[in-house]
Amino acid sequence: MAKYGNPIPEEEVIEDKLVLDLDIEKAIWLIQKNERGRQGIDRAILAKNLRKTEQKKAERQKKIAEGIEVAEDTEREDAVIVVQK
Repeated sequence: MAKYGNPIPEEEVIEDKLVLDLDIEKAIWLIQKNERGRQGIDRAILAKNLRKTEQKKAERQKKIAEGIEVAEDTEREDAVIVVQK
């Protein structure tokens, strides 16, 4: 700086690759898009779990209608067999 006759030091420009150069509208749009995606994933997981629970209830009702004894112990035994496989 001084050697070129300029007494004012130069400003060093550092580019941070992690910082997005967005205006406020784009930033809000991006956040809303990600939030909608997160909520959609949560909704899909909830629907999957609900469907699984309803299938178990229907299976249990079918076994009861057929006269097969349904108890928590048989479910636990089935779970243990599945885990052992």
